[in-house]
Amino acid sequence: MIDTVAITQAVDLRGLVEKDTEYNHGKRLWCPFCQGGQKTGNHAPALAADERRYYCFGCGVGGDVIDYIMRRDNIGFVQACQALGWQGSTDRETLSRLQAERKAAFEAEQKQRAAELDALLSEYSTQEIWEAYHRRMTASHFAWWESQGVPRDWQDYLRLGFTPDKIYRDSEGALRHSAAYTIPFFHYGFKFVNLQYRLSDPSNAHDRYRFESRLKTTYYMTTPNLPIGEQVIICEGAKKGMVCRIFGGIGDDVTVLAVPSKVDFGGIGEAVKECGQAWIILDPDAWDKPKNAPQDWTPPPVRLARQVGREARIISLPVKLDDLILQVQPEPSWMATLMRTARKAHE
Repeated sequence: MIDTVAITQAVDLRGLVEKDTEYNHGKRLWCPFCQGGQKTGNHAPALAADERRYYCFGCGVGGDVIDYIMRRDNIGFVQACQALGWQGSTDRETLSRLQAERKAAFEAEQKQRAAELDALLSEYSTQEIWEAYHRRMTASHFAWWESQGVPRDWQDYLRLGFTPDKIYRDSEGALRHSAAYTIPFFHYGFKFVNLQYRLSDPSNAHDRYRFESRLKTTYYMTTPNLPIGEQVIICEGAKKGMVCRIFGGIGDDVTVLAVPSKVDFGGIGEAVKECGQAWIILDPDAWDKPKNAPQDWTPPPVRLARQVGREARIISLPVKLDDLILQVQPEPSWMATLMRTARKAHE
């Protein structure tokens, strides 16, 4: 039997990754597999690693040092263990047993992770933490949401809230504190999935939004009391989705959803696969090609459209969607006009 614990403890995984990629002298590293997330549209180092585990927020790969060597060298489990110093038997019976053990260990880890997530979701749902945050709202907090284009009745409906002290880690891994506005992410039937924090005083102004890290990221529904309909509009960011739904001049026949970011689509492709038509409106910078992007780089709106399907249409705006609505205040029919004239992604 291969002692995987001994193998992983004998190797400094972060040090190994640092030798294989450009060292960023911070918490995040450039990912050897997606160049830090550039292949998926992220312009910054996206791989987090310590001595035992790694995970790339750009391409979604991760694991221990054995998983890393398997992926890096495109070899099997036993070969990766041998590359890390294991010298056991490699006869067919041993290999078969080791592969079965590896599979069983992986399935057990996945089952444990799923149980932990179920327990955490149960904790949030039972205590209705988002309701507690909503009750903390004062007149100034309600006014802030209104300044962002979300009227009071919608704030109550969507359970928007506020917390005076959110503890988070910055890009260097240091613990920091900030007040934060809270956005619960519900799916149909107000099924709670995650809680997003909009930091009031982030250490990095471009890193303002944070999910509850122990829960999976997901897409946002602006009308979680209604199922996803035949026609959907997909925005970038929950707040833009809210403003689009409230002031877009569209009725309940069109579902407005939002992806977490231009890097993370939150599993929305699967959610809208049965829809008849979809319109995608990401921020203008989604079309900006990163300086060191690979030759086959694809803009995030096009990648998202490919996930959604052939009926996806792309709407390109010169400004952010909520800025357009709140500052320009277009005619009530403006969204319907954009939807009629939008081009299909494959055209």
